[in-house]
Amino acid sequence: MKYLIPISTNKFSVYPTNSTIKWAKKLSLFLIVLIITLVVILLLPWTQTVEAKGKLTTLRPEQRPQDVVSIISGRIQKWYIREGQFVKKGDTLVYLTEVKEDYLDPLLIERTGKQVEAKASAVQAYKGKINALDKQIEAIEENLFIKLQQAQNKIQQVQTKKNTEIAELEAAQANYTIQKQQYERGIEMTNKGLRSTTDLENRENKYKEAEAKLQVAKNKIDITTQEIQNATMEQNAIQADYGDKLAKSEGEKFSALSLVLDAEGGIQKLQVQYQNYQNRAAYYYILAPQDGYISQIKKYGVGEIIKDASPILTIVPSQYDKMVEMFVAPVDMPLMQIGAPVCIQFDGWPAIFISGWPGSTIGTYPGKVIAIDQTLLATEKGYRILVAPDSTSTPWPELLHIGSGVEAYTLLQDVPVGYEIWRKLNGFPPEFYTSTTNTEKSEKTK
Repeated sequence: MKYLIPISTNKFSVYPTNSTIKWAKKLSLFLIVLIITLVVILLLPWTQTVEAKGKLTTLRPEQRPQDVVSIISGRIQKWYIREGQFVKKGDTLVYLTEVKEDYLDPLLIERTGKQVEAKASAVQAYKGKINALDKQIEAIEENLFIKLQQAQNKIQQVQTKKNTEIAELEAAQANYTIQKQQYERGIEMTNKGLRSTTDLENRENKYKEAEAKLQVAKNKIDITTQEIQNATMEQNAIQADYGDKLAKSEGEKFSALSLVLDAEGGIQKLQVQYQNYQNRAAYYYILAPQDGYISQIKKYGVGEIIKDASPILTIVPSQYDKMVEMFVAPVDMPLMQIGAPVCIQFDGWPAIFISGWPGSTIGTYPGKVIAIDQTLLATEKGYRILVAPDSTSTPWPELLHIGSGVEAYTLLQDVPVGYEIWRKLNGFPPEFYTSTTNTEKSEKTK
């Protein structure tokens, strides 16, 4: 080996050429593999997404944090809770005392109740008076009926008497006519000497008697007619007298009815006032509207004055249905549809989201779009989209709190990676997403 003589390759021109060819082959192979790899990557499927930020909220409005307000004005007398404490529905939160002079009387409810009882007694008294007046009116009507019957009977009796006297008058008139004729014939026969003077005198006496009886009969009829008129006037006087009594009694009755109605109206007013006082007394104790945690106490200390309808504290419900509230830019709004799948990343939960390959992401949670606002409010950064958990997939974490931030990715159509790169370079919007469910519904509708 020590006798070998080293040979320099620079003296030969073939060797460098052969080495260059080897490196060219390697570079060509690398480029071919790179091009094939790029082509394969460009042909891979890519899921288009719309990214949006939002926060965690609740599905039902009564499950969201709410302010507990005081219905009445008052002075804080005692606190029964502290911030962060769990309370059940109906637990006493704070006790208030009155500050308005209209309600400072400690016996206000009791005295108002006695006023109601007094008014009720007055109503009973007025009703008793009405019953007495009803009986008085009934008695007056009965007496009026009896008196009118008596007057009517008297009129009928006098009328019967008058009829008898009329018959007597007719008989006296007939007798008078006969006696007058006989007297006149007696005068004629006496003058001829056919009758004696004594016979003429007898006839004259009978004539005078018949004339007197006729006058007496006429006088009786006149007297009876006057009696009928007097009886009729007496009947009218009875009607007027008892009519006046009835009118007076009915006037007193209607006056009593008016007092009853006025008293009953006063009772209704006092009862409303009494009930309002009782309800107001119940508002001295402010109770928890539902199970939850005391979040913020906005009024502090003992003795602080609070106004009606002013918030005292905030309570966060302990049980709620989670929902994500996210805001989508107007340019992406047409892509949103009810039922669209959403991948959600919650603040505090580590996650790796690979846009385009949601199946390879780690730590995200599924959801579905359940509501889309149709208007864009000036105070919002985009259209409001509500996302609920997907009941068919992984449930959301139990330790999530209302108001936590989220980052959501709405999944759209699957396209090649090359097409997605070309779309973004040109600034084109994503492909319009149509779920299978919506397509089936459209076909059924057709």
